[in-house]
Amino acid sequence: MELPEGWKLVKLGDIADILDKFRKPLNRYERETRKGNIPYCGANGIIDYINDYIFDGEYLLVAEDGGFFKKFERSSYLFKGKFWANNHVHVLQIKKEFSLNKYVYYVLYFENLEKYCSGATRLKLNQKKLKEILIPIPYKDGKPDLQKQKEIVNKIETLFNNIDKAIELRQKAINETKDLFNSVLNKIFKDEGFKLVRLGDIAEKIKAGGTPLRKNKEYWENGTINLVKISDITKSNKYLLDTEEKITENGLKNSSAWLVNEGSILLSMYGTVGEVVINKIPVAITQNIAGILLKKDNNIQ
Repeated sequence: MELPEGWKLVKLGDIADILDKFRKPLNRYERETRKGNIPYCGANGIIDYINDYIFDGEYLLVAEDGGFFKKFERSSYLFKGKFWANNHVHVLQIKKEFSLNKYVYYVLYFENLEKYCSGATRLKLNQKKLKEILIPIPYKDGKPDLQKQKEIVNKIETLFNNIDKAIELRQKAINETKDLFNSVLNKIFKDEGFKLVRLGDIAEKIKAGGTPLRKNKEYWENGTINLVKISDITKSNKYLLDTEEKITENGLKNSSAWLVNEGSILLSMYGTVGEVVINKIPVAITQNIAGILLKKDNNIQ
């Protein structure tokens, strides 16, 4: 990483107090007997509410396992106030003389932390690797420049606020368009004498897929079969023309994935629920997607 003049890369372990030794996991039964209004936190945020706390103040929480560690994913989050933390999240306080909790939070947000993680299917960021994460810190007169860090945080938050406003306006326009479309569609259906039928009555096959074991390279390397994920559907418009990932014949045979013929309907069932595309190429699908093959006498459009 090329840094501006006066900046230094420092290890997170050198500028943070890591308070993991105070964490204490509670199973579901234990939490049921201790219901309250204090957040019980895990890798990705608040899991439950109980009647006691371990921490009180402003902290930076970083996922240990079960989190999302890619760039722009929420590998960490800020928490202010009283809370309890389980053993799936690291609890940090950035040393005030070095940096700000919020500044380090944004550095982690813009960094791909997978290179610090271990594990094939469920990534884990252990404490040793957590301490090795490099944080760029601006210096002035031989000391960390806290004012510069505040200015950077303010610029980032101003940008995010503008993005949020743009998204809100875009979503409003989409909702208004959907309302208008539904109104027109209902009128057309009524005027033309359309009938409502169950999807299962006009479909020849409706079935979800699967994902080959990722740690088995034979299922993935040099694959030629398009594997559809939710993100492939959401990035497409009406038609799906390509996919981000591909699997091999062995991957197809040794998983629940199945080959969906060209010109079928693909429906997202989890995450972004209800997104629909028509595949213009043969594809395999993951367990998050249903492949729908209509009977021949029905119009796929």
